[in-house]
Amino acid sequence: MVKVDGSLGLSSVLAGQLLEGLSARKAGLPPIRLHDLRHCAATLAYAAGADTKMVSTMLRHSSTNLPENTYTTVLPEPAHAAAEASVAIVPRTLRIPGER
Repeated sequence: MVKVDGSLGLSSVLAGQLLEGLSARKAGLPPIRLHDLRHCAATLAYAAGADTKMVSTMLRHSSTNLPENTYTTVLPEPAHAAAEASVAIVPRTLRIPGER
């Protein structure tokens, strides 16, 4: 746990024991690290429509490169939506100048 000044409120040993007591294994769930939850939060933010700058800020990254290259590649839906939007602006019929 973190104090207001940013320092750890618990020793790393005590924090480890606390997390062990709350472990996924005891709940019958697959193991997951806290860092995995960070990846999950970033991916869900992208899926919800957050832009790259917002996700980068949320993760406290100094640049948008890592979040953009890491998290957007696992989401096929935004890529599909972008492709569909591109197709939507392409004319479907041939228009000959002067004809209606």
